[in-house]
Amino acid sequence: MGQGIDLRTEDDLTNPAEQDPSLCLAVDASQDNPVYVLQHPLAAQLAAAALEWPWSGGDRSGMTAAALTRLQQRRAACECAGAYWLLIGHRAWQPDNRIFRHRFKDVAAGLAERGVVVASSVATASAVFACANGVKAAALLRLDNLDAATAMTVASLLRGDWACELIVGPETAARALFDVFASPDWHQQGRAPAAALIELLVRHPMLALLPLGWFDDAEVGCASLGQRALLGRVFPQLLASA
Repeated sequence: MGQGIDLRTEDDLTNPAEQDPSLCLAVDASQDNPVYVLQHPLAAQLAAAALEWPWSGGDRSGMTAAALTRLQQRRAACECAGAYWLLIGHRAWQPDNRIFRHRFKDVAAGLAERGVVVASSVATASAVFACANGVKAAALLRLDNLDAATAMTVASLLRGDWACELIVGPETAARALFDVFASPDWHQQGRAPAAALIELLVRHPMLALLPLGWFDDAEVGCASLGQRALLGRVFPQLLASA
């Protein structure tokens, strides 16, 4: 693994001679914040995860803006048409989910204004998870016919003070993703299980992750959704056939 952003073009990545399932590590030299970019052998889906980067009131200055932009541009250049699941999570300090409900309405309205199709047949769900550091909330939407341009629109819309925002698809990959966070000692690990994520991405090339506030804290976002029993109650339409 080397330092810096991989500057190969999309043509390079899709060239059979360049189909290398290696992991390219990009590092923000000023902060030593690694950004992992998986180059899947099929080169049809790329994923980025920012691990161990500072979080303080939504201040993301620790990450190189240019690096994040390049990762998003590369991801958006990949084919991602079809039905995708949008998982959004948030940490609130009140003993309820009022902040989350308000933010979720903003997200839903923003998606509609930008022409993002939200499947009306899939009920949205929200939940509150009590934990030591406050309240976790999450919602799930299905986005139909998500193309590259729309993926960038969603990425731009969701960037903000959210704890966990990611796009996954299809359903089988979404279920597999949740399994990664089922470890009972997740909260003690203090970091995203990079090895497990890499293995998952290799097995499920259609899984697409956008670097949107990815795992700023081990107890935020997906970490609060690591209990499969809770997920089954909150998102039965996603896990019913798991």
